[in-house]
Amino acid sequence: MAGGRSSKGYQSTVQVIQRGGKNRQSYLICHAPLAQALEIEKGEVMEWVVVARDLVDAMYDPRTLSFVSNTRGTELVIEHIETMWCPTIVGEDLTRVVPGSDNPPAGRS
Repeated sequence: MAGGRSSKGYQSTVQVIQRGGKNRQSYLICHAPLAQALEIEKGEVMEWVVVARDLVDAMYDPRTLSFVSNTRGTELVIEHIETMWCPTIVGEDLTRVVPGSDNPPAGRS
């Protein structure tokens, strides 16, 4: 589904515009109901935050309160981050190039 409402919420699409040479811009299409719910204003500057979950270590001590392993403690912290703060990705996503996006044909977006 390219944009619109899905069973999990609003999906957004990214539009890429190539303007000669290497000047390439990406635009995130945000549907009006979603923009209204997020109180996004025209021309507003937004800052996006994500956490690389495989680079997080909560350093839980299984001998202290909550009595869980370091691995489970880190999972709990990541679950909290995803629920209350921001989305997460895996570290590999920071360097992976989507096939075809590194050098699109001239004149196409």
